[in-house]
Amino acid sequence: MLKISAIESKRKPRVSRPRPATLRRVYQLLLGNFGHQHWWPAETPFEVCVGAILTQNTNWGNVRRAIANLKAARLLCEPRRLFALPESELAQLIKPAGYFNVKARRLRAFLRVLVEEFDGNLQRLFAGETSVVRERLLAIHGIGPETADSMLLYAQLVALGNNFCRSQRPRCEVCPLKPLLPNNGLPGDQ
Repeated sequence: MLKISAIESKRKPRVSRPRPATLRRVYQLLLGNFGHQHWWPAETPFEVCVGAILTQNTNWGNVRRAIANLKAARLLCEPRRLFALPESELAQLIKPAGYFNVKARRLRAFLRVLVEEFDGNLQRLFAGETSVVRERLLAIHGIGPETADSMLLYAQLVALGNNFCRSQRPRCEVCPLKPLLPNNGLPGDQ
C-alpha cells in the first residue's frame, strides 16, 4: 500500500485543457483591460510570421527596418513572391535584422513549407488542433518553440505576462483574468 501511495504521489497532476468558451472569455477580459495592443505592427498574419522569424536574437527596431525593406520591395503581399526571391537577395533586404544569412535560410524554410505544402495559404498551414499546428511549425528548420508560439498566440498574452504574471510580486489581485483564477486570485488552497 505504501509503495502505491509513493508512486501516486510522484505522478504529475493531470492538467485539463481549457474549453473554447473559457478561452473566448480570457480573450474578452484581456481585450477589455488592454484594448488592441498594436504591439506587433503587422498588417497581415503573413507579416506576423515573417516578423516572428526575423525577431529571433535581435530587437524589434532592427526587425522593423528589415520589414520596411521587404514592404518597399513589395514582397510581403504574397508568400510566393517572397519565396521566389533568391536567398542572397532576401538576405540583403533583411540585413538590418542581424544574422541575415541564417534568417534568410530560416525564412525560406518556412516559405518552402507554406508555398509547397500549403499552396501559400496560411489558413491551411494553421488549420487543425493547436498542438498539431505547433508541431508542424516546430518541424520547420529554424522555428523553435518561442517563434512557433509567437505565431500561434500573438501578443495579447505577452501583455498579460508583462503586467500581471510576474515572477516577483505577481499582481493576481488586479489581473483581468481574476474571475477565472482558482479562489478568485486569492492566496490559499488551490
